[in-house]
Amino acid sequence: MNLVIVDPQNSFCDKEKGSLYVPNSENDMKNISSFIDKLGSEIKNIFISLDTHHLISIFHPLMWINDKNEHPSPFTSISSLDIKNNIWSPILPELKEKYIKYCEELEKIGKHNLIIWPEHCLIGSEGSNVSPILYPSLLKWEEKFQKNINWIIKGMNINTENYSFIKSEVPDKNDISTLPNELLLEYIDTEEQIFILGEAGSHCVLESIKDIVELSDNKKIIEKIIFMEDCISPVSGFESTQENFVKEYKELGMKVAKSTDF
Repeated sequence: MNLVIVDPQNSFCDKEKGSLYVPNSENDMKNISSFIDKLGSEIKNIFISLDTHHLISIFHPLMWINDKNEHPSPFTSISSLDIKNNIWSPILPELKEKYIKYCEELEKIGKHNLIIWPEHCLIGSEGSNVSPILYPSLLKWEEKFQKNINWIIKGMNINTENYSFIKSEVPDKNDISTLPNELLLEYIDTEEQIFILGEAGSHCVLESIKDIVELSDNKKIIEKIIFMEDCISPVSGFESTQENFVKEYKELGMKVAKSTDF
């Protein structure tokens, strides 16, 4: 089996300090840790994506300002019309046209509007670190089986959102980190099972699975994916997004399981 653990970081998993805490994520981390401890010998590879952001990014409040010199509150939705009408403007005026086109592209491909998130997973911060609930099990697995974790860094480009570990929302042809991860897609295509775990099921997990299915040449690749429901939780207020996604993709062939099933 192969595990892909999405963004198991303190910003999402620390109930006391996490700036974008996902309810129940600490229990997800416990379940993932137990799963690895119990079935480590059966795990061929572990891939872990890490949200890695600059303070001033397109999805953080400090990038935007209104005519009252105010920054948007977290979870504010910004459309291309909002920027055109100066409801929200980037702090760097030269980015205005670029961000209008960005939002227009999101709207064109049927994505949600640009969402402003609390500052999270900042480079070098405690919030960017892997949850201490999970980290010891990762080290133990590496040492015991003489394998390294495959780390996937995402989100450093300040001009695009990057929920998925496969690609950014609107890839930049001049930044390879935002383009589809063809090597990972090819690897997934050759394996029999891919267990998906981590945070959050309503956003980064969801978008990652969508990208795998949409970008793979294998039309049955969805049947390889196992959504570990007791190792994944949604952002508060987005519970129905995860529920609807799981229902839709389960009907398409995605498997849903719990860590205790194995």
